[in-house]
Amino acid sequence: MKKSDVFTRFAAVLLLLAAGTGVFAAENRSVQVYTLDNGIPVYYMQNNSSKIDNVKICVTGGFDLLTPETGGLEDALFQTMSYGSEKYSYDYLQAVAYSTGAGLSYGPGRLVSTLGLTAICDYLPYTLDILTDCFMNPAYDETNYSNMMTLYSTQIQQTYGNPASYAYKTASDIMFEGHPYATSIQPDEKSIYNITIENMKNLHSVLMDSRRIFVVAVTSYDPDELVSSLNLTLGTIAAQDSEIMERKTVPPLNIAHDPIVVTHPYAEGTSDVFRFVPAPSIMSDEFYAFGVACKIYNTILFNLVRAKYGICYTPYTMASSADANFAAEVLASCSSPDELKPILAEARRILAAGLYIIRFDEDGSCIFGDIAECLEGARNSKLNEVYAGYLTSGNLTDLMSVGIVRYGEPFRYMEEAEKYGTVTREQVIEVFRKYFLSQEEFWVASTGPSWEGILNAALNY
Repeated sequence: MKKSDVFTRFAAVLLLLAAGTGVFAAENRSVQVYTLDNGIPVYYMQNNSSKIDNVKICVTGGFDLLTPETGGLEDALFQTMSYGSEKYSYDYLQAVAYSTGAGLSYGPGRLVSTLGLTAICDYLPYTLDILTDCFMNPAYDETNYSNMMTLYSTQIQQTYGNPASYAYKTASDIMFEGHPYATSIQPDEKSIYNITIENMKNLHSVLMDSRRIFVVAVTSYDPDELVSSLNLTLGTIAAQDSEIMERKTVPPLNIAHDPIVVTHPYAEGTSDVFRFVPAPSIMSDEFYAFGVACKIYNTILFNLVRAKYGICYTPYTMASSADANFAAEVLASCSSPDELKPILAEARRILAAGLYIIRFDEDGSCIFGDIAECLEGARNSKLNEVYAGYLTSGNLTDLMSVGIVRYGEPFRYMEEAEKYGTVTREQVIEVFRKYFLSQEEFWVASTGPSWEGILNAALNY
């Protein structure tokens, strides 16, 4: 066992001091790195703030092995791991969860996929073997497999049964065509028939490679004892002879496409409208100014589109957070599609001029203010979103795993996110103009059959 202290990172992590009190504090965090006998690194953080510990086994490169025809296979494999092993059955896991509160969770991802154990600190030494055995020897129980496949089929049906989800899915398929993101994280209609037990076993055999694996732990369990226990299980996984595929290059998305209207019987008399535009990569400094700009733009959309003109029940922006990103103006339940383009153009002009809507005059006209007045609130809102996600040991191990894979440092992800707090007025205007005023756009809408012509006319206006 080797130990390294190369990661002593100070992260302003919001911690709940007393349940239900709403009192928070900042605490410095230090991460030690240990190495199992086979080279698997273990990133250890002492948990001094909670009795709830979390340990995650992290695997890289699995997503890159998949294609659009096998998308979701890694999700299915890790979900199957969480259902039990030959040694620890699904029923046994349920009994443990009931008696101790300990349980397994899984998290698929393009960068890293995880199998995690959450347990009260006193029970972690006795439940750690459940985590490692389920990871190394999943049971592939036929009943659990059948239930999982039923759940996947239901999720696919729900996507097509919801007009807005159907429109979004249609847009995603077009924007992602020929792109690495065409491979879905969860099974879809293209890949569900390839989610088989045999294919999961084949993928599992490839992923059981010590070069792909690392462990993150936020726990009060003695680190030497933790590493000693892991050495008996994960420490026996060998490095395979095969060459590990490098991460796929992720080019920008192709956003520019002709408008599309999809019809859905549930959407008669209304519409859900998306205007997709490019967005900066999460690796770009523009990403943080863009997030603040979206916060301010959301208030403008609400005040103008809903409050003043009343053409839409819920207007908002959405944006992805990956290596290749998109954003969208979204009008949910739009009742006046012939007016949407001019009104959205008006909303864009407001923020592009560095303004926001304070209130309305007696005659209904807008009273504007400079965005410098609301900038601090927007920055703090984004920072609160970041910190609110890291209140538990499980959230922290998620943070650490992403930071390790993306940046090589467990807390670098949070350090980068703190850039939200330094975004300037000029950066907001510049990034908003660059992306939301882009001519590279893609309009997509869902509506009932009787409104198809109306939406086509509106989007091609």
